[in-house]
Amino acid sequence: MKIYYCYKPLNLSKMELININNNSLLFQSKEEVKEIAFTIFDQVESGNEDPVKTLAVMHKIGLICKEVETNLRPLVLKQINSHKTQKFGITLSQVKTGSTFDYLGTGDKEYERLIAKLDEVKQAIKMREMMLRSLNTNIEVVDTETGETYTIHPPINTYSESLKIDF
Repeated sequence: MKIYYCYKPLNLSKMELININNNSLLFQSKEEVKEIAFTIFDQVESGNEDPVKTLAVMHKIGLICKEVETNLRPLVLKQINSHKTQKFGITLSQVKTGSTFDYLGTGDKEYERLIAKLDEVKQAIKMREMMLRSLNTNIEVVDTETGETYTIHPPINTYSESLKIDF
């Protein structure tokens, strides 16, 4: 089975698929790889390539790369055996990631009480946020502790837009 990627140094506008064993990317520097990406973008921006088609190809190549990399990582970790290795313009090293501590297993009663209070406060905040989210106009309320009257405004809904790609 051959694995292919998108890059042909002499004619990027065609973006032809070529065999991964070609080594054309293997010895490129990080800057040269970025330049290839900019060249592909320039081809799209200048109208030589369709942006939707190019995005579809890049998205699919990205999925292929993600799957292959996910499956290769354990094999590479085994091969480098905790040694820092430099090959093909990249450096590989084993690092600890995602360190966590289990505080509940310590038996600390004060910690357990604080966590219980935190959970109660989080639930109260969630309920208050639901109430505030239901507002569509300003309302006047009285603070039962101080007797003050104040205005609650509906929360401002801010969001960003992105492009969703389903495959």
